[in-house]
Amino acid sequence: MVKIIALNTFKQLIRDKIAYSIFLLLIFALTVSYFAGTISLNQQIRLINSVMLSAFMLSVVIISLFIGANIIERERRERLLFFVLTKPISKTDYFIGKWLGVSIVIFLTFVLYVVSYAILIKISGGSINIFSFTALAYVFFEGILLTAIALTLSVWTKPILAIIVFIMLYLIGHSSSLLLTIGEQLNNFASYLLKALYYLLPNLEKFNLRNDVNYLSGYSNNEALSVIAYFVFYLILTLLIGVRVFNKRVFV
Repeated sequence: MVKIIALNTFKQLIRDKIAYSIFLLLIFALTVSYFAGTISLNQQIRLINSVMLSAFMLSVVIISLFIGANIIERERRERLLFFVLTKPISKTDYFIGKWLGVSIVIFLTFVLYVVSYAILIKISGGSINIFSFTALAYVFFEGILLTAIALTLSVWTKPILAIIVFIMLYLIGHSSSLLLTIGEQLNNFASYLLKALYYLLPNLEKFNLRNDVNYLSGYSNNEALSVIAYFVFYLILTLLIGVRVFNKRVFV
């Protein structure tokens, strides 16, 4: 059942207008990167890395935020959710299927960016840096984690509030080190609160390799395995929370 729901969700999203917005964003990123050829090759490659990674990250956030946080609520409003759940489909299968369907869209976006990046680098006369593909893969990991977070928030509260909380979690996730730094300088309740947020919420900066790619910083296999383990832990935890909340929610 999960596979059927995932494929149906994927087909539905491909026909959605957001899919065209993602494609237009890619075209814009390619255009900006290509016309950067007026500067030196070294700076051009850095600009291509920055633009492509930033554009992919923006695409991932758009998909997670505007699709992940609304897809179940939209089917509830259209009464499709009640029709599906009257069949022999568990809420768990439905929730995981929806997450998987959105994740397939993010994966195809990832593949599209990888191919476009490789072609652009070749056209620009540069050499392909495998580390850049690793950076894109990390953004993909972040994207499917963000989708799980958005879906979980969407079954916990209303779409508008889910979007607001999602944005707050995203900003906090990319500012975790700042939270810890501020927390260590305080001596009151706020200090414990900031430290708790640092350790409990996912540190999304672990998936950010944009600076490392531009300056060709070293990155060991142990660091990669650590990030993957971190990603798997938070993904499973988020999906478990989402499934539990969805199973307990009564839709009217």
